[in-house]
Amino acid sequence: KQITVPIGTDISKSAKTFDQIDKQKVVFMGHLREGQGVELIIDAIPEILKKVPAAHVLIIGGGPLEEKLQKYAKIKKVGKNIEFTGFIKEYSEVEKLLGDAALAVAPYVDDDSSFTKYTDPGKPKDYLASGLPVIITKISQVAFEIEKKKCGMAINYDKNELVAAIIKLLTNKSLLSEFKTNSLKMAHQYVWDKVFDRAIKETIS
Repeated sequence: KQITVPIGTDISKSAKTFDQIDKQKVVFMGHLREGQGVELIIDAIPEILKKVPAAHVLIIGGGPLEEKLQKYAKIKKVGKNIEFTGFIKEYSEVEKLLGDAALAVAPYVDDDSSFTKYTDPGKPKDYLASGLPVIITKISQVAFEIEKKKCGMAINYDKNELVAAIIKLLTNKSLLSEFKTNSLKMAHQYVWDKVFDRAIKETIS
């Protein structure tokens, strides 16, 4: 008998309350490689700053594109508004950086070379576990679940849509707060204990 088991997560001990977060901080976490859409984030920053001048982006992670992306940020003249942490060994340190952000982005590239569309990516679950509203491209099923449960926004891989989504959340504190609350609720459905409990019950039923 075969069953499908979703990627799970653990609720972050570093998740902050709405009053404690940096309401201008946008975060990305992941391997800096092709297909992750970090270039789209950098392209979006100049337009975001026109409406939210204090907005800033934290890129958590390292990878083969790290140096290239840093140079691209300077070319786009947003070097002061974007910070690259490089690879961080301890995930507990990553959780601390995620915990005080306003929202997170997962702008996976939608093309034939991307394998994310055939997977259940773990990154969105980690964002939710830190209480972060998620802006995610529509290439995995979790994107539609996030939007349906009002934990974030599902968009196409399009700069204008990313800009609009980030500005909407950063300038609407009540919506941001609502999405943050809903994010933790959704994350609780995917804690590993519940994932395994459901899988075991389905296996023996």
